[in-house]
Amino acid sequence: MHFWARELSKLGYTVRAMPAQFVNPYVIKSNNNDANAVAVICEAVQHSSMRFARIKTVEQPAVLHLHRSRSLLLAQRVALSNFHRGQKHNASSTGRM
Repeated sequence: MHFWARELSKLGYTVRAMPAQFVNPYVIKSNNNDANAVAVICEAVQHSSMRFARIKTVEQPAVLHLHRSRSLLLAQRVALSNFHRGQKHNASSTGRM
């Protein structure tokens, strides 16, 4: 979504992104199709209390990716050290160390 928002902004369009949790109260539970979805979005946009999400820059998802990668590596490092600690404990308790 953010990619297309940036591309449309470059073409001169005003882009506003609506978070799904703010549109969901307007959704009709039955007979979902594109026409109904457009009608729901148009109704939601007209409310003055509607809050819009900011469009992310190219750098923001890249930084988020780095943070998630680091968190994954830390979790794997902790899991590996816990595994080795458990193996060492099992080996010492059976006398095979």
